[in-house]
Amino acid sequence: MRTLLILVGIAMLVLLAGLTTCGYKLYQTYENYPEEAKFENIKSRYRDLVVELDNAIASTDSARSLETALGEINFPPDTLKVAMLGDGLSARVINNRLKNASYKLRIAVNNGGYGQMGKQAYWIFQYPLDKYEYEVIEIFFEREIHEK
Repeated sequence: MRTLLILVGIAMLVLLAGLTTCGYKLYQTYENYPEEAKFENIKSRYRDLVVELDNAIASTDSARSLETALGEINFPPDTLKVAMLGDGLSARVINNRLKNASYKLRIAVNNGGYGQMGKQAYWIFQYPLDKYEYEVIEIFFEREIHEK
């Protein structure tokens, strides 16, 4: 019985150490969140595109017509992917220049964020939509990775 208690104690210490490490890494991710990844900063950087998105949203009457309108927008050259996303719905991908890769990282907070797929790094811009059952128009913009 004593051996069992010792094993349970050791297991709990290992679990606690793992949770502490995980919590610290999560805190570091939040603490080191780049200013450039914040929604307002991305929105400000792509003002002209935001106007075009607003016009496309206002001038359509269905998800299909919005998809067509988005396909006609002349997106900036650093655009990697454009899709409409909704809870429980399949993503409607308008344009995708990303190559699939085994390594994927994605961090988005309050409709702004950053990610990486393989060696391709990107900023994440989730423009609020709340129309036609879709919640956001998600756009990935190319970004450089700065090695430390």
